[in-house]
Amino acid sequence: MEINYDKIKFLEKSNEIGSTDVDINSYAKLEFENSFTSKVRASFSRDLGDTTTVIGTKGKITINNIWHANPATIVLEGEINKKQEINCKNNIYSYEVESISESILNQSIEPNFPNLSIDEIIGNMKILEKWQS
Repeated sequence: MEINYDKIKFLEKSNEIGSTDVDINSYAKLEFENSFTSKVRASFSRDLGDTTTVIGTKGKITINNIWHANPATIVLEGEINKKQEINCKNNIYSYEVESISESILNQSIEPNFPNLSIDEIIGNMKILEKWQS
């Protein structure tokens, strides 16, 4: 599905900026073209936990221990009920570093799947810029 990042609307947003000009607490509720909404939070001063939940019309997906993934548990509930454990050997951000390093070494403009495409990376940056403005 193609996302038009310019048409994403912020229904709600808040930013608490610290003395170093870094956002300490941020919240946003986004609406995409198909009326899909998403709530996102980030915080350096509040414990937001380590669980992500995606709720849809046919059920929900819960990802536990999302930041460390040692192990992470993905739970599907609804039309499909399944539990999957995923173990990461490295810090999750190290996989991003490896991916971009591989792309640079191979002189490739696009990272390999399942990593984000260049258009998705630029789209995410557009969202972050709107969030911070």
